[in-house]
Amino acid sequence: PMRIEGLFVLNFNVDYFRPVFQGVKAGHYDRANPNITSENFPSNRETGIKKIQLRLVHFNRKISTDKALRGLDRQGPRPATLQECLAFGERFPTFQSKFPTAFLDSPWLDLEGRLRCPYLHGRKFERYLGLNLFDREWPEVVWFATVANLGV
Repeated sequence: PMRIEGLFVLNFNVDYFRPVFQGVKAGHYDRANPNITSENFPSNRETGIKKIQLRLVHFNRKISTDKALRGLDRQGPRPATLQECLAFGERFPTFQSKFPTAFLDSPWLDLEGRLRCPYLHGRKFERYLGLNLFDREWPEVVWFATVANLGV
């Protein structure tokens, strides 16, 4: 069985109607990948403002995306989306500097034919909203986000 070494559980609201560019702006990132747009990441699963429970899971070892998704499947109904990533980054801005976090539900196919997913990371005084390769082996420092809807 897949062993989970760390878990944070956070409850907060997500506005699924908010355009991506507003979510990026509200996060006050030092750098944001310019490909993170509503066109590349349409929000079509949820609507309105909903309270969610975000679970941040850490496996404390290098792990492939496939194995991480199998392990996450036991933690919540689904991996987190870009909209949830943006709301999390805005609400908890210091988390990503200590705990780089991948959001695996929103892969985007780039111009080179590679899937990329939202990724929050940073350093002590810098915060980044990036796109990381989806099919890869993740370093042991990475956390993964899953979501459960708690209602309106």
